[in-house]
Amino acid sequence: NGNSNVNEYVINFCVAPAEDFTPPLIDLFVPDPGYVGFGIENKSLIFYTNEPAECKWSLEDVAYETMDINGVCNWQPDQVTPNGWACNTLLEVPDNEIEIINYYFRCADQPWLDWDPEYENSELERNVNQEGIVYPLIRTTEALNISYISPFDGEVIVAGAFPVPINLEIHTSGGIDGNANCEYSFGDDNFVGFFDTGETIHTQVFSNFYEEGEYNLDFRCFDLAGNIATRSTSFVIEVDGEGPEVVRVYDGNEILNIITNEPAECAYSNNECSFNFVNGTLMSGTGLVHTSSFEFGLQYYIKCKDVFGNSGLCLNVVGGY
Repeated sequence: NGNSNVNEYVINFCVAPAEDFTPPLIDLFVPDPGYVGFGIENKSLIFYTNEPAECKWSLEDVAYETMDINGVCNWQPDQVTPNGWACNTLLEVPDNEIEIINYYFRCADQPWLDWDPEYENSELERNVNQEGIVYPLIRTTEALNISYISPFDGEVIVAGAFPVPINLEIHTSGGIDGNANCEYSFGDDNFVGFFDTGETIHTQVFSNFYEEGEYNLDFRCFDLAGNIATRSTSFVIEVDGEGPEVVRVYDGNEILNIITNEPAECAYSNNECSFNFVNGTLMSGTGLVHTSSFEFGLQYYIKCKDVFGNSGLCLNVVGGY
């Protein structure tokens, strides 16, 4: 808000030379915990020390002098960060079946002594970690996989009217623990995150399909270790706006049989075609075959409707003819 203090705030402190007897500490690893993807041979790592230092690592907890892989560390005074002095290294991932790989780090302080020609025995004055600082790396033992997709590839989705709702769902498995963040694209590389994602089941509801035809979807998923899984599917939308057609009528031993071209419900009235379907006499059968009693001389006005409520033409049949 632009308010400022009137009097300055004074801080007094003293700096005095003193012997340094403590080895460096690694205060932060990034990332922590560490994960490595399936089949990956190297992993980048950043870590921070609490004082200027030089650091090494090994797959076994051995003395600093015998560790043969160096980190690249910043140790100049003006290179300090809020987290300390940054070091970078590239971890080699051994080719074995161990799920958790332990890396051992040791650091030596006062790195400038190694660069000063006046200090021939600088290693005697430097403080070094006597025990390795452990960094665990969790290895992925199997690839990330998209194991289930709905609508499935080639599925035909039939609706009664527009817009057509689509419930998109995919499942992931493998990788670190099956959990992943997933995205979808309609074949144009413009990927959008699922509305509900981050675990093993990923869902997205669409309610804006206004055209019939084939739709293509691409998927890609990522887990914490950087494993990537991709798959595609295609489905067809069809809108059924027509009522059922009666393709056959026959009398089977005084039983009226109606055959429709699609699954339907049929009802009849003995009075007129303009009857309300719900007030008619429902025939048996909800598939293609529909039956009822068939009395000689009675008029049967028959209507059929499909699962979407589309009604077909009224059919007039006389019992016994």
